Amino acid sequence: MSMKNGTICTYCGRRMTMHPSGICSQCRRLSCTKPCKVCGQTGRNLYDGVCTSCRSKAKSKETKRYLTEAIVDEAIARGCNLIVSHHPLIFRKLSCISDGDYVQRTVFKAIQRGIVIVSMHTNMDSAVGGVNYKIAEKLGLQDLSFIGQQQEVEGVSGGEGVIGRFAKPVAADDLVLLLKKEFGVECVQANQLLRRPIEKVALCGGSGAFLLPEAVRLGADAFVTGEMHYHEFFGREQQIQICVIGHYQSEQYTSEIFREIIMRECAGVPCYITSVNTNPILYL
Repeated sequence: MSMKNGTICTYCGRRMTMHPSGICSQCRRLSCTKPCKVCGQTGRNLYDGVCTSCRSKAKSKETKRYLTEAIVDEAIARGCNLIVSHHPLIFRKLSCISDGDYVQRTVFKAIQRGIVIVSMHTNMDSAVGGVNYKIAEKLGLQDLSFIGQQQEVEGVSGGEGVIGRFAKPVAADDLVLLLKKEFGVECVQANQLLRRPIEKVALCGGSGAFLLPEAVRLGADAFVTGEMHYHEFFGREQQIQICVIGHYQSEQYTSEIFREIIMRECAGVPCYITSVNTNPILYL
């Protein structure tokens, strides 16, 4: 068999003497006695705990909140064959796939390049450790619990929103400054600033205005969400502090959640958070 120096090992990236497997001798010698972290099978060559078969099935993954053609282009450039997104690409049925709009073009390009797209929207919003929990984490809230409709699916609890407390109450203007800092918000839409300390905060990422009455009923001092209609701000002066930070901004850390899950459950599979900003709204 002809051997050739200078080939790159598929796993570790080191230069090696060519081998039909594409894997260097050091990586091939890794233990076969431990089970693969993905499929659980033993007796297979592992790298970072993942067998060759599972690594070939999922070469790499890219995470993103919203999906556009630019994301697919980036996935292609990175050699990814799976994109995990928060918002689904297809909200309405497609009667055809052509170049009619960005959705069709994105679908066509993904199919053409063999890229799988997986989207988790409201289930990721609602689950323990999901979007709402991530917002609460960024704000430093404690004693979290669900508000709104709640359910448990396969042992995972979920709810429409989350409520928690600051360890130390803050003033309304300080809450606004905290939101601007943690979420990179240029402008927070707010009603009249509350003239009492804010301790109890209810929140819902995305379009969460439907939970405002529930937040008031539960005695929340503030309600944080991504977007609300103009008329929904009326009548709440000095009752509750409303803070609207933008739909995209409220969900921007979803990619971190996806990456944490993938790295934990699919150890050894390369995973990237996209560098493309897909927020269609500009603040001028």
